[in-house]
Amino acid sequence: MKYIALLSLVLACGGTAASSPSQPNDSGTPDAFTEPTCASIGAPVNVVASDDLGYPTYAIRGCRMAYVDSKNQNLVLRDLTTGVETTLELAVNKPKRPSIASDVVAWEVTLPNPDYSYQSVRALYGGATHFIDAPPGYGSIGEPAVARGIVVVTAFKTNAFDTDTDVFAFDVASNKLTPVVVAPSQQRFAAVSDGLVAVTDFSEDPNGYFSGSGNDLADIGVFKRAAQTYEVRKHPGKDAFPTIISGDVLGYLHWGDVHPEPKLEAYSLYTARVSASPSTDARVADVVNAVRYLRPSASAGSLEWVTTTLNAGSILWRSNLVASPVIALELKTETMFAPASFETGTLVARNGALVVVAR
Repeated sequence: MKYIALLSLVLACGGTAASSPSQPNDSGTPDAFTEPTCASIGAPVNVVASDDLGYPTYAIRGCRMAYVDSKNQNLVLRDLTTGVETTLELAVNKPKRPSIASDVVAWEVTLPNPDYSYQSVRALYGGATHFIDAPPGYGSIGEPAVARGIVVVTAFKTNAFDTDTDVFAFDVASNKLTPVVVAPSQQRFAAVSDGLVAVTDFSEDPNGYFSGSGNDLADIGVFKRAAQTYEVRKHPGKDAFPTIISGDVLGYLHWGDVHPEPKLEAYSLYTARVSASPSTDARVADVVNAVRYLRPSASAGSLEWVTTTLNAGSILWRSNLVASPVIALELKTETMFAPASFETGTLVARNGALVVVAR
């Protein structure tokens, strides 16, 4: 029996199209307000490539954009209304995985230790940088995801890849780190919205952790923030790396029972309605990526992903979960990094240079 530490904060294809869940654009409770969206990212900028788990090195929300600059490896925040840039983190701390919500920017860093390097997370809120320390009993934290007023992180017991991991939430206003899911085995790779925290739960795996061996088993776990309940969605096959498309609609990567996982270059994209049975989850596309795993992204009802081919061509795919996926951008001889979806478009790196692809 899992022990779930409930959140105590009061937080009131590459190509083959498939069917979608019924009423996929019923988004449930939206954000409490709508932000302005800037039409241009301003001066040209080049970024470092997505990392080995597919996280982009850039993020955008409203009129703010964060990115890891390829020239100096610093993490930079750009105000898209003025063009003014601020350095959030110097290269010495290896910043990566920036994430932006309406009022908070978070990112992961690697810090020195007398015995080994460890991961930590920073958050910019209200003009100040908050240092989020690992909770007692844990060695490091990482994999940040953000929503309004909150940063969700993975907490690692030790520096080993097979260590137990749990999911915690940092309230930026109160500076408090509180458990969301504390259970045997690994729970990690979180996504967060105003209403949900979705994680990859490895409790069904015989070893209980993400190993990269090709035999990992996992399901999607969902924490409902208002009700403070957690449930693992038992679905045939192997499910991982959730994203929140809108309201209670999720996207995730899926592999069949006999398909080695993580074959991150080849998977199916599925959607799920949290309020419905996992048996109603539906396939959106089968994805094959010849170069590396590039994490899909979602925002405001759209699910997006990038595929690349051996001859260096790239396609940005987009699905509104109603019609078949469409090509939003196709490059014959250039590569794209992972997409970062936002309210009215997608931020991607085209041969390392950031561009916005409007919806």
